[in-house]
Amino acid sequence: MGANEVFATSVLLVVVRLLSTAAPSLAVYSNGECTFNTKGSCEYQGHVFGIGDSWITNDCYHCVCMEPFGVGCCD
Repeated sequence: MGANEVFATSVLLVVVRLLSTAAPSLAVYSNGECTFNTKGSCEYQGHVFGIGDSWITNDCYHCVCMEPFGVGCCD
């Protein structure tokens, strides 16, 4: 297994752990729904976010950057 494959596997495991722990807890606290956009960009209103960074959209969605896998948002 090459270094790139090991890195990709590690990142995937981190994303799965984030989704399994963070997204459900956000949904419980906000009484809303969460979505995951695999083609979502970690850019919002001209600001580029890094993996793990989060922001609140104008319509009150809490989004988390999970690059290179996409963006997760909860209302």
